Amino acid sequence: MNAAITSTGQREFHSGAQEQSLSLDFLHRYLLGNYRDLYAATLALDVNDHNAVMIARNLLTTAAEADPRQRRAEGCLIA
Repeated sequence: MNAAITSTGQREFHSGAQEQSLSLDFLHRYLLGNYRDLYAATLALDVNDHNAVMIARNLLTTAAEADPRQRRAEGCLIA
């Protein structure tokens, strides 16, 4: 919950683009690093295009860190 609040808290709507970008980048890095399977599964949800592209790019650029099962599942979700 804390990670999600970082990027969706009310204060984010009152800050500048730079601060929002830092929070969003942190959220993506945190979820990718700690909950890779959950992070990949969010592609099956109706997330906005900006976040879907960030998720796909992050999964692809860190594919070497995933095991074969994860890479297969992530490839299907990205496709």
